[in-house]
Amino acid sequence: MEDNRLLTGIIEDARNEAEKLLAQAEEQVKQRLQAGKGRIASLQDEDERKIAAHREAVRRRSDSLISSQRRRMALERREVLTRRVLSRAAELLREEMDGPGYPEFLSRCIAEGIIGVDRDEVAVSCSHREELTPGILSAAVELVREETGREVSVKASGIVLADQGVVVSSADGRVSFNNQAAARFRRYDQEIKEIIAKAGLV
Repeated sequence: MEDNRLLTGIIEDARNEAEKLLAQAEEQVKQRLQAGKGRIASLQDEDERKIAAHREAVRRRSDSLISSQRRRMALERREVLTRRVLSRAAELLREEMDGPGYPEFLSRCIAEGIIGVDRDEVAVSCSHREELTPGILSAAVELVREETGREVSVKASGIVLADQGVVVSSADGRVSFNNQAAARFRRYDQEIKEIIAKAGLV
């Protein structure tokens, strides 16, 4: 199971949410503009020079406020959408735990952790819903061999994690690589934001 596949199917939901947030932002911008216009109208009794000066000052302040408001709303929308994408992706991954492709996914997660720890002997921890079978561990060792040419020794640590995924540690416990679902998805944070931006959601 490819990680990017977890992101498909939820972009449309994110797009709808972004459009709703954009409509709210535009309404706020209109209200600000209306307030600015009202202030300009109140200056009509002053002489033309003062009116022009005030109008320009109000315009600059309005432009600055609108620009700042739009940037803030765009950032907020992006953060909301990113959290929703990550939440949905984590939900989909949990649903895959009992699927036929999950052992292979777990082996890849372990292999990534082994390469990250960069030790010849490692121990692997997982959640109570996951089982580190000899086949899964052997597949991880083979993936490391194919990727790096290294031979490594892997064993289950016996430590039970609270969250889905694995943590790979050196034999002495001094170095570890967190490949639990939450940490794994956080590493995709920037990529998800780029996908959201390219899809025109912010």
